[in-house]
Amino acid sequence: MFADSVIVFCTNGDAAFVDFAVYARHLFTKMFKKGMPMRGAIAKGTFFFESELYAGRPINEAVEYANDLEFAGCVLTPSAEDLCLGPHFEIEDPVYAELDVPLKSKGRQKMYILKHDLPIDRDYVRKAFQAHGKNIPPSVMPKFNNTIEVLKKTKNTTPLPK
Repeated sequence: MFADSVIVFCTNGDAAFVDFAVYARHLFTKMFKKGMPMRGAIAKGTFFFESELYAGRPINEAVEYANDLEFAGCVLTPSAEDLCLGPHFEIEDPVYAELDVPLKSKGRQKMYILKHDLPIDRDYVRKAFQAHGKNIPPSVMPKFNNTIEVLKKTKNTTPLPK
């Protein structure tokens, strides 16, 4: 069996969020470079997990937003927005940017999005989308073009915390 979902969680509270966000950024960057552009969302709240069973409102919220993204990238859901407004983040933050992002069901919505350090050109994004024998059918073209647009607006220019 193969599943294309990844669940990563942090149980150390809000103070650990910067480290978690840096990890998430590295994960998305690495997957993109390996030809597996991902859509994801970070939510905050109480959830249950045991072995391979996960349940809770933040998981549902993250899945809902990740599935609604019309680009490859990662956003903060409304439940997690306060994390990037706290004392751990600065105005010119190296991890997140506020941006109008394209959603399938809601048009464009202002959200916080994970920044990246990927090359920004159409050919690079095309190769990532076509890696592993995949093609880009007409139904995927909006996500492909939106990914290029979002990458241009969220290029990280500040070194990440170590």
